[in-house]
Amino acid sequence: NPLLAVKSNDNIEPWANTNDTSTNEASGDRSKHHDYRLIFQSTMAGMAVATMGGALVDCNSAFEIETGKPLHDLKELTVFNIVHPNEWTRALDSISLMIDGGFHAQRNECNTENNDERSDNLSSENEANDKALYFRSSFTHRPDLGLCVTLVRDDDNAAKCFNVTLVKNVTPLVSTSTD
Repeated sequence: NPLLAVKSNDNIEPWANTNDTSTNEASGDRSKHHDYRLIFQSTMAGMAVATMGGALVDCNSAFEIETGKPLHDLKELTVFNIVHPNEWTRALDSISLMIDGGFHAQRNECNTENNDERSDNLSSENEANDKALYFRSSFTHRPDLGLCVTLVRDDDNAAKCFNVTLVKNVTPLVSTSTD
């Protein structure tokens, strides 16, 4: 089931399912969607959702408060706008590898007829490339804020969007993520 961004009550709903055909499935998905919104909005951690291209499409109130920016201003930014300029190259390289999921290496290194083996290799490549990435943020008024970027995948393991969570005192995490 494809997950699309849809607009509802002036909020982007990043994981709304638009392909429901049965009433029971639709009802269950609405409940899951409501649960998602409730958790997303009520968590104390500042969280945002970004498209696969990096555009910020939604955030919770904690993200707005911590960054000092309202949602409408944040929607004009990308993940790369909120990464510290000294980390742009590492962010671009790391996020590109995360999106790629090892598929280029898979294509070049695994020319096997065994689909199970190919699938196992892709799964392990995705797991290796889906590790959380930590970056210092560009929020100059809050030098203590960093970013934790993770890839969100659907049930079929297809990359759908990014979760960006604000973290504090990210410097030790940044130095260990480059090892």
